[in-house]
Amino acid sequence: MQPQQQGSETRSTRSKTYKKELEEYDNRFAEIEFRALRAYLMNYSESAYYEGRSATMVMISSCLFAVAILGGIYFLCGKEFEKAATLLGSFGSFSGCLRWLANGQNEFLPSLDARAQKHVSAGAEMTRIHRLAKLYRSQLHTGAAPADSTRWETQYKELLSAYKEASSYSVIREKAYQKYNRVELVRTEQKKRQGQVTDYLATRA
Repeated sequence: MQPQQQGSETRSTRSKTYKKELEEYDNRFAEIEFRALRAYLMNYSESAYYEGRSATMVMISSCLFAVAILGGIYFLCGKEFEKAATLLGSFGSFSGCLRWLANGQNEFLPSLDARAQKHVSAGAEMTRIHRLAKLYRSQLHTGAAPADSTRWETQYKELLSAYKEASSYSVIREKAYQKYNRVELVRTEQKKRQGQVTDYLATRA
């Protein structure tokens, strides 16, 4: 075999290997890009859910507090012989309401707020991962990044590690997971957000 022919075959083999590696890492980055987008949507949906629950609990607490106050005033203005019993009952209700409020403020409500904040943090990190994965895919096809499978592997592992860490920030409810476990819904939400950005940029022009 002539040296020229050998060189041609070597280049052909390298080209096939490069294309295969390019396709492989494009698929890897695309998978993380989608998973991060879906996780972002789920986390912000969960954040809104827990914030709503927290607000509802605060409203209920306020209503119970008002009922206890009004009940105490009513009983104190009642008949004289009922005063002792009703006064104790009023203070009991009032004390119980205050205790519930105190326990709620210190234990229950913050847990809702804390969960919401964890989902916000996870969503923000997933957004970063999604954008990086999208950038790396773009660089693969535009040639903006060196054709280096070692570098691609490093980038992929960093994204995967960041994704796993962000996934540990919060726990997604099964209902939310099932809702966003549909590709068409994720794509619809993505297009909606892209449309909002496009509309915003158009208003600045």
